[in-house]
Amino acid sequence: MKRIVIVGMLAAVLMILGCAKPKPEDAAKDIVKKQFQSESAVKVDMSKLEYKVVNQSDTAAVVKVSGTIKYDGIVELVKANGKWQAKKEKQVVTQIE
Repeated sequence: MKRIVIVGMLAAVLMILGCAKPKPEDAAKDIVKKQFQSESAVKVDMSKLEYKVVNQSDTAAVVKVSGTIKYDGIVELVKANGKWQAKKEKQVVTQIE
């Protein structure tokens, strides 16, 4: 997990300091990717998503994200105090092969 955070931070620094001007689509793609990151080995295929800027100014942008996400996994749950919760041992989600 620490490696992922370090790689993410390095990528962010390179994007900020890089020669290319950052695009709103790239920022939206990073945000969506971070929403699906977890400590488990589950892989989420987001290659079918499309990012389109629908409104942009100098200080703000609206990006439409559309498409499908392919995801296969098992979520392990336990009942505690009458409520279903994610199992806290090892991996919460296991990828289906």
